[in-house]
Amino acid sequence: MKCKNISTAGATPLQRAVWTLCGSMALLALTPAVSAPADTAAGQGMANPGAGDMLPGESLQLVAGRQHLMALADAPVRIAVGDPNVLDVKLLRATPGSGSGASAGSGSGGTELLLTPKAQGSTSLVVWPRKGGVPQRWEVQVRGQHLLLEKRLASVPEHAQAVAELRLGAPAQTPLVDNAQIDVRSNTVQVDVQVVEFKKSAMKRVGVNIYSGGRNNQGFSFGSFSPGVVGSISTNTSGTGTGTGNTGSGGTGSGNTGSGSVSNNTSSAIASAMSLVMTFGKAFSGAGIVTQLSILEGNGMARVLARPTLLAQTGQNASFLAGGELPIPVPARDGNIAIQYKEFGIKLQLTPTILSDERIALKVSPEASDLDFNSGVTISGVTVPAIRTRRADTSVELADGESFVIGGLVSRATTSNVSKVPVLGDLPILGTFFKNLNYTQEETELVIIVTPRLVHPLPASTNLEALLPGARSEQRNAGKVWLPYLAGGMNQDTAVPGFSY
Repeated sequence: MKCKNISTAGATPLQRAVWTLCGSMALLALTPAVSAPADTAAGQGMANPGAGDMLPGESLQLVAGRQHLMALADAPVRIAVGDPNVLDVKLLRATPGSGSGASAGSGSGGTELLLTPKAQGSTSLVVWPRKGGVPQRWEVQVRGQHLLLEKRLASVPEHAQAVAELRLGAPAQTPLVDNAQIDVRSNTVQVDVQVVEFKKSAMKRVGVNIYSGGRNNQGFSFGSFSPGVVGSISTNTSGTGTGTGNTGSGGTGSGNTGSGSVSNNTSSAIASAMSLVMTFGKAFSGAGIVTQLSILEGNGMARVLARPTLLAQTGQNASFLAGGELPIPVPARDGNIAIQYKEFGIKLQLTPTILSDERIALKVSPEASDLDFNSGVTISGVTVPAIRTRRADTSVELADGESFVIGGLVSRATTSNVSKVPVLGDLPILGTFFKNLNYTQEETELVIIVTPRLVHPLPASTNLEALLPGARSEQRNAGKVWLPYLAGGMNQDTAVPGFSY
């Protein structure tokens, strides 16, 4: 139906009614066209967080390709976007009394903004309200089909919490792009490792225990008594005695009773020996773990197998091997024999992870193996020894500079010793009476002591000669230097011939 502009002057009532009907139909036809963008956007699954969910100053997390509605309490005067390639903003709808378009007209009322993320990235959105006041600002993060984390965090637990918050509400299969940075003092960990083999049989004979120590004695103890027990050991060095005597005459006698002091030399010797033993035990327990290891190693009760120092970046692997490779013949095609190599010795693999400035998580996998020719096999006339292996795999969290001990890798070996009289011990049957067979069981335990530390590289301008031992020495006239040195009138900073500083 077509309507023309016709003057109403002199029109009949019927014509006026027809014209009124045409105007009403035209108004109804225009109304859906105005509201079509909002309905279409809602049909596309747009999220409408509302004004309460998008407070000024907050960070908006948007997904590229999905439109979002943001409600404003006041019509804006101006809208600014930091990067139009990341976000597109349109003034979608205003209540009567508000303007339309990028700049609102006169009047006031509620307004909705249509946010259309275009590409992955970050930008800012600033809206100036018509009623004046401080402009409203939002930080907008637009992610693609994957999650994006870009933050500076103080520790690994904070990083895990940030990842959990980012994945909240996202599909489970959405990939994560992690560009976060954790602020720590250093990204390099130095791990000092000591692999020590203790002879438990010898340690039991002298009363040294590795694991029975308390907090103050670094995990070692000596003897069955604590040093405090020595003070409760007392000896009684006085005694009483009774004697009788005959002093009468004419066959009549009388008895006399007396008292005296008896010295107990045996009890004093035992007390002195116990005091000496417990004094040594107290000194041994109070020494540091390095000193204790030196004492045990000097007395043949411990043997340091390896003392490596490894450096690794956080999250990276580091390994160490002190030993060799054993060639093992294996069958191959056409009856040939191939050679495979098997590693043996002291092997260590570790992975440090820096949690914060003071906490380090460490995964350690030590292994100690040696050749056992008694359990070997013979292949094509070649004897291949077996490999005895002791292995552990553990993880621990500790502070910078703390140590922990991995133990429990026990090995037992039985040996036989034959002592006999020459010639007579070799006689059949009768030789048994002239020889002696002793069996000895030795028990050893492998202990790994690990100490991680956060380290920093030295600056390029550092003078390394002053840090290396023996790098600098000065030879001068010995007569003019040694005399003041021995007399005590020499400055401590003065170099002495033959000494490095």
